[in-house]
Amino acid sequence: MTDNNATVDRLVALMPNTDKEKHRKITETQTRHRIKLVKEWAIADASSVLEIGCGQGDTTLVLADAVGSEGKVTAIDIAEEDYGSPLTVGQSMQHLKNSALGHRIDYHFNTDITKPEADVYSSYDVAILSHCSFYFNYPEDLVNIFTSLRKKAKTLCFAEHLAYVPESKDQLPHFLALSIHAQIQARVGSQSANIRTLFTPDMIRAACEAAGWNIKREFQVETPELQDAGWEVSDLLRIKDQELIDAAKGDKRWLELLRAHLQILKNARQRVNHCDTLPTWGFVAE
Repeated sequence: MTDNNATVDRLVALMPNTDKEKHRKITETQTRHRIKLVKEWAIADASSVLEIGCGQGDTTLVLADAVGSEGKVTAIDIAEEDYGSPLTVGQSMQHLKNSALGHRIDYHFNTDITKPEADVYSSYDVAILSHCSFYFNYPEDLVNIFTSLRKKAKTLCFAEHLAYVPESKDQLPHFLALSIHAQIQARVGSQSANIRTLFTPDMIRAACEAAGWNIKREFQVETPELQDAGWEVSDLLRIKDQELIDAAKGDKRWLELLRAHLQILKNARQRVNHCDTLPTWGFVAE
């Protein structure tokens, strides 16, 4: 699979909601990024892939293209099928299932890979976690999932936005947004938030080691034009003060701290022309 315009156009045409120009541009950018990740993982032709946290299927479709006609992608997510918007995850994945690559894809929602009933998902060449770790409710969830996957796959591939010191001022708003979202969710515990737990590379490496995985190669992918930073910053700048008051649950010190952090984010956003999305850090482990 080559990252050229023809490949991107072919895959984007299979995705849902690509008829409107604005949505098509988003899908093109997200698809191009996933192609970069799959290249770094070096997914082989005819591979059997278990994808954890498939969501809307942005990575699923690129994986299905990479494994070829003899390969298979089993995509699972802990979310219910009616989660997400403007299309639910179930609607989006069913659209992919009905596409030209759909015969290479199986998907299952409301599925926790760490539970005994998930033992049926076993004997894969590769397990993938792509941009899903921030959705985990607790840090220990990552260790539990990595441990479970030791019994199910020969190779583990991972990718997530780099929660580390920003390399430029244009990345600073995204970094601050990740931190603030995680602080709010640590107190609120929402089951619908996109960012619930923040992981640094050191934390992820430690989780790998604890689960018995040996990281063979690490990489970093730069896609600053990804829309994720803008979405996550905008969500916070729209937050109402009453929402913070409710989240504080009477803790005035926490409330004032969050107000200060949001003001810092607002100031940082005003100092840049564009919110660049943080690089994606990833690895291949055995």
